[in-house]
Amino acid sequence: MGYDAIVPGTKDTTSARYTYEIIETLEPVRAAFEEALASGIDQVALVIIKLHYEQEARLAHTTQSSAYLLSNLRPMVRKTDCAFLFGNTLYFVLRGANQQGGSIVEARLWEALLWRVHNMTEREFLRPASMTIGHSGFQGVKGEYRGQHRGSQRHQFTLQLAGGKTCAQTTATSPGRAADDGG
Repeated sequence: MGYDAIVPGTKDTTSARYTYEIIETLEPVRAAFEEALASGIDQVALVIIKLHYEQEARLAHTTQSSAYLLSNLRPMVRKTDCAFLFGNTLYFVLRGANQQGGSIVEARLWEALLWRVHNMTEREFLRPASMTIGHSGFQGVKGEYRGQHRGSQRHQFTLQLAGGKTCAQTTATSPGRAADDGG
C-alpha cells in the first residue's frame, strides 16, 4: 500500500512596489490621463505638490530631497495611481477618482507631508522652505481628455517655513477662476 502526498506550491511573497517616475517634461502626466480615460475610466483626479527650497540650494540636492519626500508619500495612494516627480513638483494621477476622492487624497498627502518635513532628521536631505498642494477632478468627454475640469473646485494649501515660524494659507477656487486671481 502506498501513500501519495500533494505538496502545494510555495507562494511568491514578493509584493508589487510603490513606484514613481522622474520626468523631464509634463508629457507623461498627460499620457497617464489619456491612458486612464481611453481605458474606459471616465474620471481622474490630480494632486500636485510644489516644494520650494532656499535659493542657495543646489538643484541636485533639491531634486534628491524631493525624491525622498515623494518616496515617503507614494504609499499613501493606491498602487494603480501614477506618481511623477518633475523638478521639485510632485504629481499624483488618481485613476477613477472624482473631485471628492481627490480632496480626500490631498488631505492625506498634506498631513503625511507635514509630518515628514517636521520630523526630517536625515542630514543629507533638505527641508523645503515652503510647500503648496492642490487638487482637481477631471472628466473625459467620449473617452478622451480635453483639458477641462467640469463642475469642480480647485483647493490649495500653502505652508511657509521661515525662521522656525509656520504660516498656513488655504485657497478655494471655483471653476473658471485662476488660483492666483484672488480666488
